[in-house]
Amino acid sequence: RTTYPLRRMHGMEIPVSALTRMSRQLLVPTAARRKLPGMSQHRVETLPAAAIVLDEVAKLTGAQSLTVAGQGLREGLLWQVIRPVEPLLPNVRRSSIDGLSRANHVDERATEAVEATAAALFDATHDLHGYGPDYRELLLCAARLAGIGMHIDYYNRDRHAEYLVHSGDLHGFTHREIVILGALVRWGDSGSPDLSMYSRALRPDDQACATALAPLLGIAHAIHRRQRSPVVSVQAQHRAGRNLRLTVRANTPLDAEMNALESQARRFEAVYRLPLQVVLQLAQDEPRERKSAG
Repeated sequence: RTTYPLRRMHGMEIPVSALTRMSRQLLVPTAARRKLPGMSQHRVETLPAAAIVLDEVAKLTGAQSLTVAGQGLREGLLWQVIRPVEPLLPNVRRSSIDGLSRANHVDERATEAVEATAAALFDATHDLHGYGPDYRELLLCAARLAGIGMHIDYYNRDRHAEYLVHSGDLHGFTHREIVILGALVRWGDSGSPDLSMYSRALRPDDQACATALAPLLGIAHAIHRRQRSPVVSVQAQHRAGRNLRLTVRANTPLDAEMNALESQARRFEAVYRLPLQVVLQLAQDEPRERKSAG
């Protein structure tokens, strides 16, 4: 009935106020109810009673919203038989990301380095962006999906990556989190996220969040741009009022990586108002350092 930005019902949150309005709209004669947009003809008679029950339960429990589940009682009974005591998956969210990654031919071993660097960048810049562990997890999930759209179309991989996140069977994530995650995989390498079309699923500050996290993912991608990366380690240090210093230790010179980091440095500085300094240390010649300041 609405122009909701995501094509998925599972995980949709309906405010109790909207539930109350729907209950009242259903209390019309059957003939008029049949003509309501989105009405299932098989449930014309039962929906008013169901809506009233849900509305009353919400009021009695003090719930603020209703979350739609894509599975029902039959699936619930089946799950009780399959897993009577312990859950099959210790971390549903992580398993969902790993499943989406494997289904789209992502090199998981290569993304481990991207994920580790993204974590180091998030932690080093925490004083600047101020986001907590939930946002850190979303950034690392985006890093885990690095290159997810490449097998579909190399030149439009960013758009395909966002679509795959939106349409993937990700369990344990809210719609809002899926939108932010999709924005990060789409805008991680270049540009500035635009979440205006998803406003109905977001909070007012989510645009700023995606804008702050995307450059961190872009830097991690740039450092580990080769599948067989010669990078041995990455250290990130925020030197207050001076710069964000990255010390990258590698087995060979990183000419391609350094070039990619120059554009990411401009993105980072535009968002954080702080220069990015990259120090390259060659593993076979550690006393010498090569510096590149964004």
